Amino acid sequence: MARALVFDPNIILLDEPLSNLDFKLRESMRIELKALQIRTGVTTIYVTHDQIEAMVLSDKIILMNNGKIVQIGTPLEIYNHPKSKFVVDFIGKTNSVIGKIKEITTDSCLISATEANDQTVRCKVPNAEVKKGDQVVLSIRPEDVNLNQEVAEPKENVWLGKIRNAHYLGNQWDYIVKVGKELLWVSVPVSLKRFQIGDKVNVALNSNGIMVWENNT
Repeated sequence: MARALVFDPNIILLDEPLSNLDFKLRESMRIELKALQIRTGVTTIYVTHDQIEAMVLSDKIILMNNGKIVQIGTPLEIYNHPKSKFVVDFIGKTNSVIGKIKEITTDSCLISATEANDQTVRCKVPNAEVKKGDQVVLSIRPEDVNLNQEVAEPKENVWLGKIRNAHYLGNQWDYIVKVGKELLWVSVPVSLKRFQIGDKVNVALNSNGIMVWENNT
């Protein structure tokens, strides 16, 4: 970096500069690189396969697939408003749930999750051109799922499942919840009740966080 900056360049290209560092050093170097870029004001193109690096370091992300640009935007836009299923799958964790449209209006859509015992979810209008009876894929972020052990019968946006696995990450618990044949990844803060493997739980889905795509697989 010193050798590059000493010539006062108009632009710098960094091609996966942190790929061979250990986890803690990568974290600290992200902070250093961001601070250095802000201090020098040099436009920097940063090539990476690491999603966290892209989100932390970028003012604007250009996401590519097979050599073609699929979306350009700020980290917030890319994460919260992806333009394709590839984008939502690539940036951050997501659950992909197969479903079938039971009802669709101008305001909402009712979908039956075919692999989750046909339990239903009502969400916003789909991202794609779909109609009643079409098979779709639901993208649901782990943070848009809540767990409750006060088990009740399933209803719209509240499914019945069972804890299959649990991972402690210090600041959060990551649970794998089996709902029918579907496995859902759920992230919850450690301050909330801890669940045990085998516990029956209600899985509450945030309708505003659900994205619906055509099933092209």
